[in-house]
Amino acid sequence: MEKVWDELKKIESKAEQIQKDAVEKSKQIAAFAEQKADQLVANAKTLANEEAQYQHSIALKDADELRIKKMTANNETMAQIKKTAKARLEKAADKIVNAVVGEIPNASNNEIR
Repeated sequence: MEKVWDELKKIESKAEQIQKDAVEKSKQIAAFAEQKADQLVANAKTLANEEAQYQHSIALKDADELRIKKMTANNETMAQIKKTAKARLEKAADKIVNAVVGEIPNASNNEIR
């Protein structure tokens, strides 16, 4: 009976050791998983920052291209307005000279355009 009892103690001792090893191994696995998770989060933050910078640079480029298009269109409009203003100024000057000199403009040319 004592032999059986000793054998049971050995088995119980082995079982306790297996349980302790399993607990230790699970702690190691959990620590490793946490470390890897931290690395993944850090990598995700880095990639997110890089993507944000990339998207920001694209937005700046697009905004700059739009600004250039708008400036070009505004310059073309300004040139057309200057051309029209010059023509109207010349007509107005002609009418003033004619008025001072004494010519009476005909009824169809009374309006400055």
